[in-house]
This record gives sequence, structure tokens and C-alpha cells, in this order.
Amino acid sequence: MKKYNIEELAEKLERCRNVNPDDVKLEDVDEVTNIKIDRRKPSNERILDFIIKVKNPYIFKVNGKLVRIDFQKIVI
Repeated sequence: MKKYNIEELAEKLERCRNVNPDDVKLEDVDEVTNIKIDRRKPSNERILDFIIKVKNPYIFKVNGKLVRIDFQKIVI
């Protein structure tokens, strides 16, 4: 398995999560269909590769349409 800097990825996720979608320009957002991920890798590595390759894993384009995903934090 390739080494990943988990702390750096966690910082990127936190930084990206706080971006206001109203401040995002469509031309500055990655088109997700252009992001190439090796499907032969295990799912956890594919997720990490996606986070590394995309500018913001919470805001991207799909076929030119802006998409924002959000997750609710569940505390047990």
C-alpha cells in the first residue's frame, strides 16, 4: 500500500469543508469525470487518491453542474 500523509489529508478535508459554495467560481472547480482513479485498488485507497487529486472533495462538477456534498457528523 502506498504511504499517505493522513494528517495532511485530514487538514485538507477540514479546510475544504469550510468553503462557502457561494464563493466558488465554476471554472475553479474540478470536473469529477476527469479525475482518474485506479479501480483495481482497494476502496480505501481509491478514496484517499480522490481526496489527493481533487481540489475540494466537497465541491466539484459533474457534467458541468456544480455539486456540493455534506456529511452529518454522528457522535455515539
